[in-house]
Amino acid sequence: MLSKLCWLCILKLLVAAPLFGQFSLIGGMNISTIQSEHLEGTIQSQIGYQWGGAYLFNPINQSYFHPFTQLSVTRKGYIQKLLGKNYRVNFSYMMYSIGMAYRPVEIFAIHLGMEAGLLLKARQYIEGKTYKAKENYRHGDVGLRSSLSLFENKRVGFYVSYVYGILPILRYQPLDEFGNFLPTVRDIRNRSLEIGLLFTLNPKPYARDP
Repeated sequence: MLSKLCWLCILKLLVAAPLFGQFSLIGGMNISTIQSEHLEGTIQSQIGYQWGGAYLFNPINQSYFHPFTQLSVTRKGYIQKLLGKNYRVNFSYMMYSIGMAYRPVEIFAIHLGMEAGLLLKARQYIEGKTYKAKENYRHGDVGLRSSLSLFENKRVGFYVSYVYGILPILRYQPLDEFGNFLPTVRDIRNRSLEIGLLFTLNPKPYARDP
């Protein structure tokens, strides 16, 4: 069901792109980590990926500001080093972003917006063994997205984005030394730096107010 909805969204973007704006395919890598107040040991980042499509609304006579939306598949995660062991956790998300792009000059744009994600799967890797871990984490995520792009109005462009997760994705109840439940702990917020290329299918000139 989810995959059908995703393909339907992509199809709608493809149909609308030539009429009111431009549609781009995106792909690249991300460097992700987490912010945690309770995890022990050393937390390290790891490299993931993202790919998908972006739509920039650009009607006639639109000036410096352009609404945008983006749908992508992203892998995030982190590495925890504790007591001589490495614990690696991967998250795969379907991410949807919406916001506003500001273009002060022709080849450069600043994007600011919100991002919401649906957790598709989660895996833990411990000493060569793989464990399913989706049920241990929140199935949705929300973050703030900021991006810089170059040559977005050309066939091939470049972007760099930073996503600041604002929801804790891990919730559990720890035990004290007597086996009693302590107050619920909400922890771990995603952080990721994304770098990639965008391939615009129908580049359009950016109109300025007369």
